[in-house]
Amino acid sequence: MGGSHGRTDRIDILEDLSLCEITLCTVCSHSCLDKSWKQGIGEDSMFKKLLVATDGSEQALRACREAAGMAKAFGSEVTLIYVVYLPPMYKTDVGPGIRETLVDDGKEILQKSKEEADASGIEAKVKLIREGNPAEVIVKESKSGAYDLIVMGSSGLGRAGALQLGSVSVRVAHDADCSVLIIK
Repeated sequence: MGGSHGRTDRIDILEDLSLCEITLCTVCSHSCLDKSWKQGIGEDSMFKKLLVATDGSEQALRACREAAGMAKAFGSEVTLIYVVYLPPMYKTDVGPGIRETLVDDGKEILQKSKEEADASGIEAKVKLIREGNPAEVIVKESKSGAYDLIVMGSSGLGRAGALQLGSVSVRVAHDADCSVLIIK
């Protein structure tokens, strides 16, 4: 089975699914998740609510496209989240102008991610968290919102991200109660 512009490979999709077929696109160089995924697991999807963490990086935009494809295949609800990260050492030393610049950056990143999702034919919700540790906030939101899957890029740094120690995706994967899909 092949897509209109891709090839089909059999791969393991997460630990809970067994060898589903997806179309690997040779044109747009990402997985085109079409109905073959849904056929592989049936109509009762375990991924009804997807939380997509974004930071504006290319990996995060790829994660957004993958989540949009999954949402179309599974009929899932998608929420995009961006967390304004301000390193602890700067919380008291920055003025409101810097904070507002970071918030404005977050709004732009969310808008670009939403445009990616909308281009895929899904209607994504957006959520901007004005300040916090990204990994902690993403995990907390996934629990309070009862999300089934967190989708995020493997790396990528926001404006202040270079100052943060540790990988957000690793911490989220370790601490989340739901499944986490990390896109390279």
